[in-house]
Amino acid sequence: MIWTRSEAASTERFLLSATTRGYRLAGTVALVLEGRPALVDYAVTTDGAWRTVRADVRLALGAEPPRRLRLEQRADEWWRDAEPLGIDGCPDVDLVVTPA
Repeated sequence: MIWTRSEAASTERFLLSATTRGYRLAGTVALVLEGRPALVDYAVTTDGAWRTVRADVRLALGAEPPRRLRLEQRADEWWRDAEPLGIDGCPDVDLVVTPA
């Protein structure tokens, strides 16, 4: 797949694989964010019906230490790391750096 972000040029590599419980999409995006070089590593895990159950993201932006984020769905509620987000009716996550 080839695509172009309208905000900034980027390059992406990803791998979609089947797991024992569903699917996993893992990738890396290299781009410029806020005028600085950035590298985003992500992994999105779904169940067998393609419902997103977890998303892990690592952002390295310029010379800053990398930031990490884990979103996880537990009993129809989204959690960020160990905190419930209180978001109702949100079936999926959107990683703006990738259409994947």
